Amino acid sequence: MKKRKFTLVNTLANEIEKASYQKVSVTTICDEVGCWRQNFYYYFDSIDEAIKELVDVDIKDISDFQIKANALRAILTIIQKRKVFYSKMFDTAESENLICKLFLEKLVDLYDNLASYFVRGYSNECKAFTRPILIQFAMADIALISDWVKSGMKEPIDAVERKAITSNRDFFARTMEEYIDRYNAEHKK
Repeated sequence: MKKRKFTLVNTLANEIEKASYQKVSVTTICDEVGCWRQNFYYYFDSIDEAIKELVDVDIKDISDFQIKANALRAILTIIQKRKVFYSKMFDTAESENLICKLFLEKLVDLYDNLASYFVRGYSNECKAFTRPILIQFAMADIALISDWVKSGMKEPIDAVERKAITSNRDFFARTMEEYIDRYNAEHKK
């Protein structure tokens, strides 16, 4: 990442930590950095896009298999490292929706990549079946993340992971039962 772009993204994070998502403006960021607004818009179309860049930078390390296999832990660790920033992002519905959407996209992609490691011939047909399930897993994980952040991140990451494993296991069992019932009903005709 270019130095100026990196500086803008970090300044955005610092400004959100000081104030909140709603109070940060491009002018505030540029005044802090000492550059023109055009510099900001050269790199980003909006503050939301700059936040997406920040999340991408934070998550870029989730590339090796071990971290992909434990994507939830990686995201919880990232949040813990930037505790104040992410706490502020979960303060209001607008900023929470943005950050949850970004994390949801990342989790689904990571879970999808992980599934492709284990399913031989992970075809588009298989993806079409598993994608909605992966989205549901990721949404359940996002709900746990949101609750964890809003509670002040007091619970250890291991405890949050255990909750996720339990809820995802139960969800998967119900989903598979429904799928088998639907499959049997369709093929008895």
